[in-house]
Amino acid sequence: GEDNAFKKHFLSSFAVKTAKTVEEFKQIIDQGMRPLRRNHGFVHHREFIDAVRPVEALVESARLCLEARDYQTAINIYLATLEKLIPAFQTIDDSNGILSSIVDDVFLSLNLIKEYEVPQPVLSDLVRYVIKKSTSAGIRGSDHAWEFAELAAELASGEDEQQIKKMIVALKKEGKGNDFIEGYSAERAANTLLHYFFNNKTEEEIDDFIDQNLRFHSVRKVAINKAMRDANHEKTLILCKDGIEEAERAKHPGTVNELRKTMLTVYLRQNDKPNIVATAELLFLESNADLTCYRV
Repeated sequence: GEDNAFKKHFLSSFAVKTAKTVEEFKQIIDQGMRPLRRNHGFVHHREFIDAVRPVEALVESARLCLEARDYQTAINIYLATLEKLIPAFQTIDDSNGILSSIVDDVFLSLNLIKEYEVPQPVLSDLVRYVIKKSTSAGIRGSDHAWEFAELAAELASGEDEQQIKKMIVALKKEGKGNDFIEGYSAERAANTLLHYFFNNKTEEEIDDFIDQNLRFHSVRKVAINKAMRDANHEKTLILCKDGIEEAERAKHPGTVNELRKTMLTVYLRQNDKPNIVATAELLFLESNADLTCYRV
């Protein structure tokens, strides 16, 4: 335990002292991961862990750089990690999820980076880089393309609006010709723009955008959460009832039950006994009851 902690601290400290640029950090990561790149053959779990440990240490050092206000070095570490690990999924067996968890952590850290009061010029450079990455040849067509897009929308300022919209249009084109992918892309596009709107638009503009995209369940959930937060029971119930009709047409029973549970919560707050009993019975009869229904 202590030996490993010391080794991780030593590796991360050494790496940050000897490297500063994205390319230099990519070389450090590449050197550690090289033993795992094989066309065939079994990689022992211990060997996998040993190869990945320097990368984990490097990502941890990025957080320390942020705390020390060395923003650019931290960002360069994060970008180098994404640049090397995302393509690695093509050649390395990540069935244990270690690499993907590192990538998820890096995306999360970058999404929260504004909390460290990073100067706007540094953020603007990062947004431009991420927009370019989201539509690059090696990333396009994957979930990671949308993760880059959502990151760009989260960090973008009002000046980046046209670039954000162009990025989303480019990503939506990937789904053309396939109904499932097209629908999936359209919903992710709406959510990505919603990220941008929450940070850069007025409350009225946000509400208008949400109303125009209620056909997407994830956006409807945002609308319901906003209505619940505002204790607007009437609007919550209308959103749920309309959502149930759409979900029944699309044959999505899970969504129907989720919305009914929300309605039950509202009826309980209103002490509307007839609707409490009727909604609880519906959930009970469809075997989707929870403890609330049983108590009713």
